[in-house]
Amino acid sequence: MTTVENPVDLVARWMAIGSFAISAVGFLYLVLKDRRKISVKAENVDRYYEKKDLKSVLCLTVVNTGHRSIKITGFMFDFSKRNFLISGAIYKGESDGHYLMINSAAESDDLPKLIKDGESVKVFFEYDRIGHFMLSRGPDVELEAIYAFDVEYSRHKAKVPKYLKDKINSLPLEWAVPEP
Repeated sequence: MTTVENPVDLVARWMAIGSFAISAVGFLYLVLKDRRKISVKAENVDRYYEKKDLKSVLCLTVVNTGHRSIKITGFMFDFSKRNFLISGAIYKGESDGHYLMINSAAESDDLPKLIKDGESVKVFFEYDRIGHFMLSRGPDVELEAIYAFDVEYSRHKAKVPKYLKDKINSLPLEWAVPEP
């Protein structure tokens, strides 16, 4: 003899399965929507300094492409020297030899800065400061990557075009003192 299920139990079972599926999809959507998502881009731009000198500078732009607000705290340049990395963190203020300073007179945004959905941070670096920093670390130092840091110490790698990386890697040669 075959038993027939109660239609109420059958509907209740399918309602439970459907509710679970909808809640799982909703949870995954919220997790993916609410994550930190930023875009970091490096480019060469021309800026006027002190309203007279046109200089070519490195511009790092961080754009918040996610829905969650992020506080950007700084940038890091990774330089290779043989088999180890030299990191230069970016701060405004006096240089102590370990940090690459940004020009406080430039139009850079102050760090740390909270950026909301669609907002951006722009920081400008003078090439001569980057070159002097690289030269102080040795003649064979090359730029590996540039990172932006947020308040949770997450690293976000910048997209650095090859021509710009080559330009930065050639900077120490401009100030290198020829050997006698």
